[in-house]
Amino acid sequence: MAIMSVILGAKMNLRREKLIKLCIAALLKDIVLVSSKVEKNIKYAYKQHPILGYEYLKKNYSLDEEILLAILHDHEQFDGLGYPNKLEDEEISSFARIISIVYSFYEIKINHIMLDKNQILFEENLKKI
Repeated sequence: MAIMSVILGAKMNLRREKLIKLCIAALLKDIVLVSSKVEKNIKYAYKQHPILGYEYLKKNYSLDEEILLAILHDHEQFDGLGYPNKLEDEEISSFARIISIVYSFYEIKINHIMLDKNQILFEENLKKI
């Protein structure tokens, strides 16, 4: 997903520095899901992993705020139905929006999930970027 996010970012004429940050965000977005602590309460951890990842990385590493916000906003949706903060449109980090487009692409094309809703969401999200 990181490589495809960088390709999309490059097509959007993002500068090299931004592309590097975008790549890091895409690589680290689910970092806490690989923790052994997550296995104990996977349902809770999955809904909370954007917050847990953001807090863990902010506390332990000196990452740029753009990277951290992309991780925090990873599961937000343009319509406000995402989590953890139910953000909408421009409230969502630009990196998170790019990564979301790539994720939708994978759902639709690679996994062959051709549901009308996913196709419509993909096209709507692509227009908004």
